[in-house]
Amino acid sequence: MNRKLVLTISVATLCVACDRAPVEQGTPRIPWNEFRDRFIESYFQYFPRAAVNAGRHEYDGQIRDISPGAIEVVVDWLSAQRAEALEYSGGDLSGDASFERDYLVAAVDDMLFTLDISGFFESNPVMYTRAIDPTVYLTREYAPLSTRMAAFTSHAEHIP
Repeated sequence: MNRKLVLTISVATLCVACDRAPVEQGTPRIPWNEFRDRFIESYFQYFPRAAVNAGRHEYDGQIRDISPGAIEVVVDWLSAQRAEALEYSGGDLSGDASFERDYLVAAVDDMLFTLDISGFFESNPVMYTRAIDPTVYLTREYAPLSTRMAAFTSHAEHIP
């Protein structure tokens, strides 16, 4: 009797654990290049300083939100992006694309560690100085000084 109950509970648990919504056949996942490019554009929106450092000066003057709520949003986004990136298996990707996927996942793991696991934002005030660092405007000669100073001024005005 007891054995029958254990078997019933085990089978029921297994059925519940394996219950997944069916994946529609024929629904193509976006190609890796599109996923990668979408990730980069979204990443620049979350991390405008990285965009500026990459030469995307439409992000000049912007400072990312480093409030606890904003960090939580970024952590959720990064976690979702990591899971989606892992859906692209090595066999589905060429050598370069496979390397890009592995690199993206490793970079996301590093960011998740910094933002979520390490506790750096709660214990290390230097984390906040990175968000307001004006170095790119002052030392990189990507535009005439007057243009860089206008970007720096906008940047300084956004410092909370």
